[in-house]
Order: sequence, then structure tokens, then C-alpha cells
Amino acid sequence: MKRVYCLYRVSTKGQVDHNDIPMQRIECRKFAEEKGWTILREEAELGVSGYKVSAERRDKLQLIKADAEQGKFDVLLVFMFDRLGRREDETPFVVEWFVKQGIEVWSTREGQQKFDDHVDYLLNYIRFWQASGESGKTSTRIKTRIKQMTEAGVFAGGRVQYGYRLADKGRTNKKGVPVKDKEVDPTEMLIVQEIHRRALYEGVGTHTMAEELNARGLRTHNGTRFQANTIRRILLDPEYMGYLITAEAMSPHLPDLEIIDEETKMQTIKLVQERQRINSDKRRQSWTCRSHSMLGGNLFCACCGKRLASVIKKERYQCVDGRVTENEVPRYICYHATRQLNNCAGQQTYQAERVDKIVTEIAHMIFRSIQETPRDASIELRMQGKIVQLLAAKKDAAAKMDKAKRELDALTEEISKCLLGESRFTEETLGTLIDKKKTELKAAQDAVRQLDAQAKNQEKIALELGRYYDQFTSWADEFDAASMERKRMILSELFSRIELDRGYQIRFEVDLNYRQFLEGVAPDIPLAV
Repeated sequence: MKRVYCLYRVSTKGQVDHNDIPMQRIECRKFAEEKGWTILREEAELGVSGYKVSAERRDKLQLIKADAEQGKFDVLLVFMFDRLGRREDETPFVVEWFVKQGIEVWSTREGQQKFDDHVDYLLNYIRFWQASGESGKTSTRIKTRIKQMTEAGVFAGGRVQYGYRLADKGRTNKKGVPVKDKEVDPTEMLIVQEIHRRALYEGVGTHTMAEELNARGLRTHNGTRFQANTIRRILLDPEYMGYLITAEAMSPHLPDLEIIDEETKMQTIKLVQERQRINSDKRRQSWTCRSHSMLGGNLFCACCGKRLASVIKKERYQCVDGRVTENEVPRYICYHATRQLNNCAGQQTYQAERVDKIVTEIAHMIFRSIQETPRDASIELRMQGKIVQLLAAKKDAAAKMDKAKRELDALTEEISKCLLGESRFTEETLGTLIDKKKTELKAAQDAVRQLDAQAKNQEKIALELGRYYDQFTSWADEFDAASMERKRMILSELFSRIELDRGYQIRFEVDLNYRQFLEGVAPDIPLAV
């Protein structure tokens, strides 16, 4: 009596739910009984794709192979051979391996796979080549259908992010089975909005927010605690703007699914990306929201160019009556100067209160200038004139770029003449001229790109003039009463860089987006000192 191992497999959860495993088990037991075989062991792989998952990564199959090497059974029985896999570059050789170990490989539908002659080898390969093709076709059909559903704004299944839930809205699939759709969860929506607001307006980090949400007893959809990565995914996920997104497609905007408006989401994504360590040079915000000073993350040493750190200096004083008091004084410090990490000869420490006061006065000056400048048609005309100037400058730069390219091409062609001794230039002269033209060409290309970006940005500002006005007036109204965290975020958005030099000399640059707006509205304001 032959000893039998049975292997059952389904690729998807849907097949598990539709009792495919019990069906395979019934057929295999019936087949073994008819043959007079004894089933010693049955293994089932649930939700394992025979097309995507290699044999080496299938634990059940590896377990059966280990027992085959020890001769623990005589027959490997499956419902159909494609339960062993659907990879034409691998599965035929898995079947062959079992046969070489002395194991008979049987299917309840296709019989025994032998390797008595070349025809058997060919049929074995063709069977799994065909199965692989069917899997590929099935995958293509599913991907196409999901793409079509997504583009039509219909939820095609999959993970439901925090902030949403599944609801029965009367939709059924092609078999008439009710299916659920995605909708906003009113309670979770408020948490998602809070996460975006606190990150963008207070600079609160992902780790801090996760701790706070866990302390409030909130949990994710899986019932687990919030992690920093959970918060980060929420901040970066574009679907919160009201879209259904898959790897293949994106739906039209669906207002019923919008939790975060597009402008807020884009600003949040930019903030998170700037805080990545790989983008450390672009960062303007402090790593932590618990900083005691207003400029953490966006303040640099004017001498060595390195970012200044925000620290707390504890100062002890003895009073007349003998009591000792201790004060915490925030300071900015250049670690490269204090630790002699480079040749920085700048001032090592600065009183944060004094620096923050100077920067606050600069911000007040900018805010007042906007409040005192009325909105009228002359501003828009001035901005349109600036756009014309930028486009004209771009045209001139493009002409210089084309000229430099033509001259460089001509000099490059002269190389062959030089090698034949037919050129009026020597090799050294020609090399010098080519290097010079390459430098000129690169400078012209950079100028074209820069002017093009400025022109596009100026056009955007002209179209959204009211929004920029509202932004500055909102900052002006809230700044003085705002928390330290909010002030820090406003200043990090307003100033692209602030440098501090000996004697508390401050140099600052207004962010390009706001600089072009301010140049059009209040051209007399110093925007870089």
C-alpha cells in the first residue's frame, strides 16, 4: 500500500472563502481511496500564488521536499498539477526533482507525470508553460479591470486607510454578491485632519504624535498602537485629497472622499520630505517641536555655513539672602566652532532671545508692508510687466545658449582637422576653447532654467494674488499671539535661510515664492540682507 502526501493550494483569500481547499481535499481523498493508497499527511497553502511565489519561498512545499529526501512517502498527490506551481522556468523541474527522488507525482485530473522518454519531458514543460501563460493572462485581466474601476471612481478593494471605512451602498459584483464601498469615517477623519494640522502648523514630529494618540487610547485599523511610520504614511498618502489610487491608475477627484485639501497635502508632503535625513541640506525646520527657541533648523553660521543648534544653558545665581536660583537660557551654538570641527572663526554662542527679537522685527516689517499696501489693479499690472521682463531675459539667455552650442559643435568638429594637421588651432588652444565654451553653455543653460522657473512662478503668483495676500495678512494677525511652535513654522516658510554673524549681524533671504510676490506688491522692502 503506497504512502501518500497531499498538497493543496489556493492563490487568493477569495478562494479560501469559497471553500476551494475542502473541494481539493475531497477529490484527493476520493482518488487515493480508489487507488488503495494511504494518505499520511495533508498540507495546505492558503493565499500563495503559484505564479508570483518561487518554490524556495513556499514553506509547505519545502517541508514535503525534506520528507521526500528521507523517503517518508511514495506518492505526491495534488488536485491538478498547477497546484504545484505555475512558473514555466521552475515548476517542471520541481516535478522532475520529486520523480528523481523516487516519488510518484499524481494529479486527480491529469494522472501521473512520468519521465520515461523525451515526450514526457516535453509534455511536462508544456503543461507548466501553459499554466504560466494562463496566470499571466489572469493577472492582466485583473489589473485591467482594477484600472477601469479606479478610473471610473469605483473602489476596487484593497487596504482602507485610517480615516475611511467600508460601507454597504447597494453595489453588487457581476455574480450579484453585495460588495462594499469606501467612505469617510467621521471620527477618524478628525484625527487625520489633526495630524496634518499639527505637523504643518506646529511642526510636531511623527514620533510625538504617535505617542500622544496612543496615550488617548486610539488604535489603528489593525488594533495596534500608532507608530511614527503610521503617522508618516498618513501625512504622505495622496488619497486623502479625495482620490482612489492604484499602481496602474488614479480616479477623478471624488469630493465625498476628500479629507485634506490639495494645498495642505502638498505642503505636508514637502515638510515630511524635507525632514528626511537624506534631504538634511534642504531642511528649514527643527528636528523636534520641543525646541525652546524660535529659529531651530533654519539658522546658520555666517562664517562656516553650518546649521546652528538650539541648546539650553543653565545659569546659577546666588541671591543676597544666600538662596541659589537656576535659570534656563536658550542659546544658539555653532558646534563646528566650539568643537573645532572646521576653520570657523565665527562667534560660538548667541543669546536666542536677542536673535529671535531681531528676526521678529524683520518679520513684522514685512507683515506691516503688506497690511499697508492696498490691493489694486496696478499691482497686477506690475506683476504682468515682471513676467514680460523674465520671458524676454529667458529669450536672450536661450539665444546665448544656442550660440554657445553652435560654437562648441564647430570646435568639436575642428578636433579631427587638428589630428590631421589641417586646423589653424593647436591641440592646447583647441582644448582651452572647448572648455571655455562648455562653461559658457552650462551657464546659459542654468540661466534659461532659472528664468523659466521664475517666470512660471510669477505667473502662478499673478493668478493667485488674493491667496498670497490672505497668507501674509493671516500671518500678521496670528504671529504675536501664536505659540513658539507656530512662529517657528511661519518663519521657516517665510525665510529660506537666515545667517548669524559676529555682533548679532543677521543676513536673511525670503523664500523665492514670497520674494517674487513681495517684489510685486512692495518693491521697497529689503528681501535679502
